Amino acid sequence: MSLRTRILVGLACLSVAAAIGLFFWSDKEPQYKGRTVTEWTYVYAAARLDGDQLGAQEAEYAIKQIGTNGIPAILACISQEKGRSQEPSFMTKIPLMGDWILDARQKREDKAFAAENFFHLLGSQCTSAIPQLSRIVDTSTDVDVRHRAITSLLSIGDEALPIFARFIGEPEHPARLLAVGLLSIRFYSKGLTNGVHLIPHLSSLSTNANTQVAAKAVRALAILAPNPQIAVSIALNAFQSTNEQMRVAAVYAFGDLGQKQYVERALSAPETRVRETATNTLRMMDEKTENE
Repeated sequence: MSLRTRILVGLACLSVAAAIGLFFWSDKEPQYKGRTVTEWTYVYAAARLDGDQLGAQEAEYAIKQIGTNGIPAILACISQEKGRSQEPSFMTKIPLMGDWILDARQKREDKAFAAENFFHLLGSQCTSAIPQLSRIVDTSTDVDVRHRAITSLLSIGDEALPIFARFIGEPEHPARLLAVGLLSIRFYSKGLTNGVHLIPHLSSLSTNANTQVAAKAVRALAILAPNPQIAVSIALNAFQSTNEQMRVAAVYAFGDLGQKQYVERALSAPETRVRETATNTLRMMDEKTENE
């Protein structure tokens, strides 16, 4: 048997082994109407992206039928790191097979991100996943994996918030900046009401020497603080800063807190970016008032 033939046979065996492994892994996942839970979360994400409302509704119904039985498979999917690909790199250079491997790898990554939707849809039903998601945040070296785990925790809701006190309270925690950043985004943090555990840490971070961290802490406080007076006071201090990023964060915080008078004050700021932020924030506040 020639060397070329032996290589091709070996590659074929690897492909078969991978297919068999995928079959048995998929077989372990809970299913609904012939699709596994991770397939349904992928379908849901794709349907939402394509504007397919009926497809998204069907996938949502399927995911809710599977329920919390899907947690182990979803956690395994979320924790997949890019660096753990099992295919030798030279295989991606082979015509046809290389394309198949790269497509399969991309789909795995897409499915891993789509798996977050499971927690978005089931929310507080998934509190049993909090310890494992926390371990993923603590131990993973892949920023995408940490991102998925943190957003999943935020989707679970208030019962997951106390764990964030450790993420952002430990100066050397590898996910500290990422956690503060995601807390500062209303898309992820809206509806959360149990932020009292985080106020001391976020207040401290609002004066951090790293202005990127400090600015995100100011915005997170505006969303999470149970006492608006604390958040307003910290936002006012941030607006007195000479750092443009801090002043922009303060304007956004004023908007989140409904402090229109302070946003209007920012319209006369010397920095173009601060003025533009104030203009856009006022427009959004007015639109919100009209829709209420």
